[in-house]
Amino acid sequence: GLVLLTSAVLLLVNLLFGVFPDPDAQLVRARNAQAESLATQISVLLQRGDENGLALALARARARDSSIRSLAVRRGAHALLGRSGDHERAWSEPRHGRSALTHLLVPLSQGGERWGSFEMTFFPDDRGTLQRALGHSLWVTLLGTALIGALVYWIYIRRALVHLDPT
Repeated sequence: GLVLLTSAVLLLVNLLFGVFPDPDAQLVRARNAQAESLATQISVLLQRGDENGLALALARARARDSSIRSLAVRRGAHALLGRSGDHERAWSEPRHGRSALTHLLVPLSQGGERWGSFEMTFFPDDRGTLQRALGHSLWVTLLGTALIGALVYWIYIRRALVHLDPT
């Protein structure tokens, strides 16, 4: 009972204060920052009309990060100006035009109007549910608290009951 109570308190603290960060949200933020940085570099290359530089930048970005499945720069809705990897097969438009964990879309603008987009796809996380949960600091803390707490509470209550008069 004490272990469950302690675990419930930890869950409540996380719910109220967000003590344990969500690894998926952190990954999305990091990937968005990476995509925006690459999009800035790409927009400079596009302004210069450097198609060879564009192809080289996409290939190098993909070579540096093994989690990237494909990259592409799209003009308008259809024309691919550059790509790295099998982007046609890997890409599917994110729901409501918003980026997801494996598919990122960065709009490219020119003169205040949308010119095209920079698209990135990542390989999906193929770890099992248990492996992913054990990688999350909340579940590791709960499991550790439950195991260590059970041992500590058992020792404490056993010693305390020796000194208490049951009558």
